[in-house]
Amino acid sequence: AIGGTGDANTLDDYEEGTWTPELESNTGDNIDNYDSRVGHYTKIGNLVIARVYINGGTKGTVAGSVMRIGSLPFNPNSAVTYQAGTVGYWNNIDIDDRQLMLSVYAANNFAYLFRTRADGGNVQITPANIQDDCRISATIIYETDS
Repeated sequence: AIGGTGDANTLDDYEEGTWTPELESNTGDNIDNYDSRVGHYTKIGNLVIARVYINGGTKGTVAGSVMRIGSLPFNPNSAVTYQAGTVGYWNNIDIDDRQLMLSVYAANNFAYLFRTRADGGNVQITPANIQDDCRISATIIYETDS
């Protein structure tokens, strides 16, 4: 129970667990190796709070045109177009001191990475922006179909 009695005050779908995040391109090509990577999630009903830390080792050659955090613990809701998260820390990502952001798109099991532009807009992170020993710590909050 969460502060009372009756069905309105019970959680009928609560789950916690871990997941293994990927720093990958839009072709699914990962960086060469990781020094560490860990993901934790909490799922309450159809709401997922996924926390991720990636400590990239050697980048290597990454095919593709844009980068994302892949292998989210649950598939995002196909009816919700854009869902966001927050990046609390990043390092060794060449984006000229711009803000690093992320967004989950409907039914895709990943979050694209973006950076702000000087004109106030944004542009997706490319493999060229990722450097050896990159780090990302983020929280992604999204709805799932399940």
